[in-house]
Amino acid sequence: MENKEPQVPSNERDTANRLSRKKGFNKAQKKFAIGGVILGGAIIYLMITGINASSSYYYTVAEVIAMGDSATSKGLRLEGKVAPGTIEQDTANLKLKFNIIDESEGAIPVFYEGITPDMFQEEIDVVVEGSLNKDGLFVAKRLLTSCPSKYEASKDVKKSI
Repeated sequence: MENKEPQVPSNERDTANRLSRKKGFNKAQKKFAIGGVILGGAIIYLMITGINASSSYYYTVAEVIAMGDSATSKGLRLEGKVAPGTIEQDTANLKLKFNIIDESEGAIPVFYEGITPDMFQEEIDVVVEGSLNKDGLFVAKRLLTSCPSKYEASKDVKKSI
C-alpha cells in the first residue's frame, strides 16, 4: 500500500509558509527606513533653523534702551530713522557713524563698516542688524534702508496733470 500524505490545497500551504517566516523588516527595508528618518530629520532641522533665522523681531530705539544691559548679550535688529546732522562718513575706509532715533526721542549711536546703501540719507527709515556693545554703541553688520511705501509725484507734475 502506498502511503499517501493528504493533499493540502496550495492557498493553505502559502498561508502556512507566510506564518512560518520570521516577522519584521529585512535588511533593505531597515536601510530604507533609517534613510527616510535621517532625511526627514534633516528637512525638519533646516526648516526650524531657517524660520528662526528669518523671524528676528525688529526692536525700536525705546525698546532697546529699556532693555538696558540685557540688550548687549544678543544679536538685534533695530528699526528707526537716521537722526539729522549725525552722519559721519569715511568713504575711503567704508566706515559710517550715525544716530538712530524713533518717536520716543531716544537715540542710539550706530557704527557700520561696509558699502552704504544708495538711498541712505538723513531722516530715512533704516533697519540695522548687529549687536549693542557695553559702551552703548550699536555695531551693525548689516544696514538696510526702507523704500517709501508709496511714491508720490512731485508738485510740478501734479500741477501739469
